[in-house]
Amino acid sequence: MSFKESLKSELEYQGFQLKDFAEKCGISKNTLGNYLTGHNSLPTADTAVKIARALGVSVEYLVTGTNSSETQISALPLKQRKIMEALSCFDDTDLDATLALTDTLKKRYPQQGLSQQHFLAKLNEIFAEKTTAGEKEVTIISGELHRLLGGYPGTNHRMPICCSAMRQVFDQSKDAVLHSPESGMGATLTIRYALPR
Repeated sequence: MSFKESLKSELEYQGFQLKDFAEKCGISKNTLGNYLTGHNSLPTADTAVKIARALGVSVEYLVTGTNSSETQISALPLKQRKIMEALSCFDDTDLDATLALTDTLKKRYPQQGLSQQHFLAKLNEIFAEKTTAGEKEVTIISGELHRLLGGYPGTNHRMPICCSAMRQVFDQSKDAVLHSPESGMGATLTIRYALPR
């Protein structure tokens, strides 16, 4: 996968509009548009880091379409690993059928269907409420954020996605990580966000 394809795929997956994403990562809409059309095949390292942080993915993933996260895949339960391995052999028809099946199955387990967009929407809702109340900052703990949307605690929680969403809206210039669990993606991730956003 090329940078253009990876970026396009990730923007679509996370539901970003180009204009909103440009504002989020501080890069002009035209520049991002050029990356998506292939006019500028690769951004500078600094720009790639900004884009990757805003999406909550690695620069390696954006540039190569893969992660050196085989360690993450190998840490999955056996059945999930087998599914991941099988997916790499599927053609588009198989992938469409698999996607339709997973969409149907997700309806049986609403909390498992939580995406990064769900967590981002809840964060924005909290930011808006606290700003309206006149507060200048808000401290968010990942476990508490996840509980607000359901599915945590539980065996099928979405804590890594929850933490990724929290880190995606983190602004190094004004926010502060008060606590980061060893893995970086646990229920005790605590970030103080400056308001207004």
